[in-house]
Amino acid sequence: MAAFLCLSFTSSYDIPNDTPRFDIAPDTSYLYVKTRIQSGENDAEENGLNGAIYFNSSDLEFCYDRASTGNQVIGLRFTNLWIPPGVSITKAYIQFTADESQNSPGTLIISGENVADSAPFEAMPYDISTRTRTVTSVLWKPDNWTAGESGPTQRTADISDIVEEIVGRPDWTGFGLDMTFIIEGDGKRIAKSYDLNPESAPMLYFQYDF
Repeated sequence: MAAFLCLSFTSSYDIPNDTPRFDIAPDTSYLYVKTRIQSGENDAEENGLNGAIYFNSSDLEFCYDRASTGNQVIGLRFTNLWIPPGVSITKAYIQFTADESQNSPGTLIISGENVADSAPFEAMPYDISTRTRTVTSVLWKPDNWTAGESGPTQRTADISDIVEEIVGRPDWTGFGLDMTFIIEGDGKRIAKSYDLNPESAPMLYFQYDF
């Protein structure tokens, strides 16, 4: 029943406390959702040289780690999303918390997995990079990060068009589905992962009209 009542409220999901909180929005013409990665298996790194998948790293390198990994591919899977089919996504981004102050210039590309319900990552080579991508992708050139910061500088570029493409699929039902984002490119920024601190894990934020 709560999923229907939220049409006149702002819906806010904060992880690890995954109990929905419904607040009256200052502007009740939109709803918003924010949810963090909920397990170490949902923020994964793919070795850029041999495709090996890592689930338990304490941080996420975007995208160069070391000579033995090259430019990694990062997979972020957000689970149990309740979004009505076909809504207009007006704002969306992924918020990170900087783990280190190492910065190398580069350009990152963000895309989504083009499915209605993303399957868990598996420990088989290239499981992230071989997933079907959304037509829409977004370029992101982050400014330098400082360890411990979690603010506008650590947010991705706007990814609302990616989210809207996924929720606009004919098979998107909107009932507790999972959504994956894929980040690749070059340069270096280092974010905290779920395994380091669940409360600093990557967070998906988006808002939509109703």
